[in-house]
Amino acid sequence: MWIIALTGEQDLSTAQDVDMVLTTAVASGDPVVVDLLNATFADSSILGAILRAAERTEERGLAVVLPVDGEVRRLFDLVGAGSVISTFATLHDAFHWCNLDDESEGQEERAGE
Repeated sequence: MWIIALTGEQDLSTAQDVDMVLTTAVASGDPVVVDLLNATFADSSILGAILRAAERTEERGLAVVLPVDGEVRRLFDLVGAGSVISTFATLHDAFHWCNLDDESEGQEERAGE
């Protein structure tokens, strides 16, 4: 399992790195969880990278963890991304949805502090 934790502001300046990490993670065939709980901002380039990654995964292959409110949640809600990407409020819920428990070993990538 891959956990990709994005922190701080995520925008066009970080989108290429995010896209590369997501591409690598998805290509592995392992489930991917994108953790946006500590992201303070994300723009459409980040959302686009996540959507492209989701298109390349199998069923239950990619989950996104969102904060309950704030700019990042607003972006996902505004464009209705929850209708095409599985979103969760906690990492535990995302792990469970991917049919993995929270004790599973995995790989972690961190982008943008």
